[in-house]
Amino acid sequence: MEPRISFITLKPARRADWGGYSGYFADPDGFLCEVAWNPHFPHV
Repeated sequence: MEPRISFITLKPARRADWGGYSGYFADPDGFLCEVAWNPHFPHV
């Protein structure tokens, strides 16, 4: 059986004022993480 990792969504991703998307979740240890996507950020 594979180990399971759970994350708690604190703020689902939604459109941000700066034109991209962002959201927040907590990992199993309670650390908060932000996930963001900016369509205007240059890709390397």
